[in-house]
Amino acid sequence: MSSGVTPRLNTPHLVLRAFTGDDFSACQQLWAGEQVSEDKRLSREQVWSKLLRHIGHWQVLGYGYWAVEEQATGQFVGSIGLAFNRRDLPEHYADWVETGWTLLPQAQGKGYATEAGRAMLAWAEQHLPPRIFCITDPDNRRSQLLAEKLGFQFTEVAAYGDKAIWLYTRAISV
Repeated sequence: MSSGVTPRLNTPHLVLRAFTGDDFSACQQLWAGEQVSEDKRLSREQVWSKLLRHIGHWQVLGYGYWAVEEQATGQFVGSIGLAFNRRDLPEHYADWVETGWTLLPQAQGKGYATEAGRAMLAWAEQHLPPRIFCITDPDNRRSQLLAEKLGFQFTEVAAYGDKAIWLYTRAISV
C-alpha cells in the first residue's frame, strides 16, 4: 500500500489528481447535477460526504478515487478510483477492491473513461491485491461496455438494497 498520499497520474489527455475540498462545487455538478437520474442525484450533504470519503480512502487505505481533469484545459471532468466500501454483497466479494467511474456528460464519448481506467488499473497492478470488481446498473450499457473494455467480465446479478445490480470482476496480473 502507499503512504496515503494520492499519486498524480498523467495520461495523454488527462490528469488524475487528489481530490480536495475545493472540488465540492465540481462534485455537486457531477453527482447532483441535472444529468444524473432523479433516483441517483445526491443532496448537497451527500455530495460533501462522498467527497470526504474519496479523500479519506487514501488516508486510511492507501488507495482511493482521483479527480479527473483534462490535461489541456485543467477542466474537471469526473472521478475514477478504487474503494473498499464494505457493501452488503455476496460474501465472496468481502476482500475485493471495488472500482467506479463517473464523467460529466460533456466529457463522455471522448475516450476519457477508458484512458483514465487504464491508468488507474496500471497503478492498481503495482499496489493492490489481485481482485477488483465493479457494479453496473443493468440499464447502463455504456458503463458495462467500459467495464468490458477495461478487462472486466460479467460475473453475476446480485441484490443490493432494493434493486438488482450487475457485478463484473477482473483479476490483476501480478
